[in-house]
Amino acid sequence: RLSATAAQIDALTTLNADATGNVDVTALGNNAVDLTVVDTGNAGTATIDGNDVTLNSNTQLGDFAVELTNGQSLTVVTASQLSDSATAGREILTSGDGTGTAVGLNFATATSSMSVDAANWSADLGGVNFVNTNTQALTLNNLSVDSGTALDFSNLSDGSATVGMSDGNNALAYTYDASGDTITYDVAASGDAWDASNLPELNLAGAASGYDYSVTGAGTLTLGGDEAVVFTTNGQRLDATGLSGALTATLEASGGTSDTYSVDLGEGSTYDLTASSSETSGNYNLNLTEGGNYAGTLAGFGTNDSLTITGATVDVTNLNSGTDLGGLETIELGTNDLSATAAQIDALTTLNAETAGNVDVTALGNSAVDLTVVDTGNAGTATIDGDDVTLNSNT
Repeated sequence: RLSATAAQIDALTTLNADATGNVDVTALGNNAVDLTVVDTGNAGTATIDGNDVTLNSNTQLGDFAVELTNGQSLTVVTASQLSDSATAGREILTSGDGTGTAVGLNFATATSSMSVDAANWSADLGGVNFVNTNTQALTLNNLSVDSGTALDFSNLSDGSATVGMSDGNNALAYTYDASGDTITYDVAASGDAWDASNLPELNLAGAASGYDYSVTGAGTLTLGGDEAVVFTTNGQRLDATGLSGALTATLEASGGTSDTYSVDLGEGSTYDLTASSSETSGNYNLNLTEGGNYAGTLAGFGTNDSLTITGATVDVTNLNSGTDLGGLETIELGTNDLSATAAQIDALTTLNAETAGNVDVTALGNSAVDLTVVDTGNAGTATIDGDDVTLNSNT
């Protein structure tokens, strides 16, 4: 077994070793070194020189694993520095519990898209810093994460980074697109569930102000707390039309008082959307884009928010179990058809519809309701709640 510095190994032209021979390297630093003189079967681990090392673009690590101790970070400048001679993902190890360890990705000279395999990275790695992709698309696959993993995108001002991650049971692809101003959560598999217990810390540090959000896939995603959906710019959008699972989200509006934010929902998913009671500057427009049944819970919306129906025939009777629409008081129906409970229509102050628009009411019961918000030409049929209903005198 041999332990030598990176500079000492770089100075060699030949290193002959039997199959059981092992070489470990220390003091891997910022200077260019070539460690490929050590054959695949003899390359052990390399440790870095100090707490923060950025590799030289000409550094070649051969088949060495890199081991980081608590508080250390290694930044690579080419994607090839994170693969071995067989183009498999390089092994990144952690000693200790991995606290404060990180891999930085600074591909400032990239000229094409890049893919990095993190399958052989320690599950205890503290985080990944996405520094630069030179307008290119970067994909980081097979990253093991938990709620303590920090993914830092705050320095990524152009290009995009997609992180395919797993907590051991659930899969998620997260894309931070600085060129397209979009953040995407793809909860690809049915049953995959992501919330504060397993979502990594996503450090955007204001870099994503005004970005649109997209949620796709068949799994379950909860966005709240530090990962709440933040609206700051007029016209900003949350698009969940590609989701066939469940989305729970806190919506925070901190733009101008006249700004409008779009929340586009598709049929067949379950939604639990809460407008924050503390971040309330701006107006929400919830857009039901497809015909069909909508289910879930809405809460915290106000008099300036609205529900727009663009799907041809929409049933909202399973939103809020039919009791109301979470504070929404305005519906824009257009020429479409709506089925809602009597209590939901009673909660409205405005329902705008064109001549062809139609509203049918269900669950007309004993409680007082006022359905006159629906104009004559748009009023369809009302069905009662149960077998025997006596109308309230104020209905």
